[in-house]
Amino acid sequence: MPGGPVRRHDLRGGAGQEGNYPRGSGRRRLDRQPFPGNSGHSIPYIFKDRDVAWKVLDGPFGIEIMNEYVKKTGLRLLHLTENGGFRSFSNNVREIKSAADMKGLKIRVMPNQAHQETVKALGALPVTVDWGELYTALQTKVADGQENAIPTFLVPKLYEVQKYMTLDGHFYSINSVIIQDKWYKSLPAELQRAIDQASFVSTTVNRGVCTALEQKGIKFIQEKGMKVYAPTAKEKETFRVAQKPVIEFLKTKVDKAWIDKIFKATEQAEKELGYK
Repeated sequence: MPGGPVRRHDLRGGAGQEGNYPRGSGRRRLDRQPFPGNSGHSIPYIFKDRDVAWKVLDGPFGIEIMNEYVKKTGLRLLHLTENGGFRSFSNNVREIKSAADMKGLKIRVMPNQAHQETVKALGALPVTVDWGELYTALQTKVADGQENAIPTFLVPKLYEVQKYMTLDGHFYSINSVIIQDKWYKSLPAELQRAIDQASFVSTTVNRGVCTALEQKGIKFIQEKGMKVYAPTAKEKETFRVAQKPVIEFLKTKVDKAWIDKIFKATEQAEKELGYK
């Protein structure tokens, strides 16, 4: 919104932290954060599905992240929304059913080391390409494939230059809405409550819209000729080999306690949801 108080930025804090804007929204970027607790979400295949992700992020673990974040940065995370949801691999070479099918593929990733380590752990070759050049990179075979959430995949019409899509869900991609804590606390109580309520409603709507867009998007790319594959539970387990090397990398960036906490929170969420 030109001239307005809202802008997109990553979790370094940016303008919001410097005091130029009272609010902002930004994607979680592992290597660009003032508080590394959020890096727990960069563990591949940590969440089995949306129900688990929401229960973890809305539960004690998510609340602790928000509380620690405001202490470290002076920025209040109003809520954790979806940035398209679960990310999937697409490519032009072959159908991917298990981790073995990833071997040797050139996969475009963001400049995010956790994503790069994940692709390498699966036997593929990470290729860094700017978002604006991705379509051409796939078209000219600079990269064989890429990874993104389905709604994001649709925006630049990547289905025109990709043949196969595998719904492996390696990362749950999130957005966050950020507000200056000092500004928030300066507001009357009734306005704070209004912001909190709006935050809750917008999160619910966001997640519902992303879920619907994903399902409609899958059907759409199939109609456009793409072959979409959903790995079985057994096949999906083969992808989990990527977890260990990424966790080892994260330990160099994040207090190990946060990694332990997210695994514990995930285990508890699965238990409460009745998963085996």
